[in-house]
Amino acid sequence: MCSDKRLLRVPGRKAVSNAIKRIDPFSAYARRFGVDAANANFALSDDGIKSDFPLQRVEIDEWKIELSTLFETTAVVNMLDDDLT
Repeated sequence: MCSDKRLLRVPGRKAVSNAIKRIDPFSAYARRFGVDAANANFALSDDGIKSDFPLQRVEIDEWKIELSTLFETTAVVNMLDDDLT
């Protein structure tokens, strides 16, 4: 072996595990099964959630805001029928 070259270190198990976790799931699936299969597997729902008017369906999370404030700041209140306000 030449003395001017250094040996490469073998990466540890944790380093390999971290590198695998950083791989983009879509890219990995596309490389294994093809782009068309990846698009089908990672596709969003076709039509989304059905609703007749804005904010008909409200999902709760940990973000706290009064709904009336949201209606007024986004001007949704102006789009609603009079019987709904």
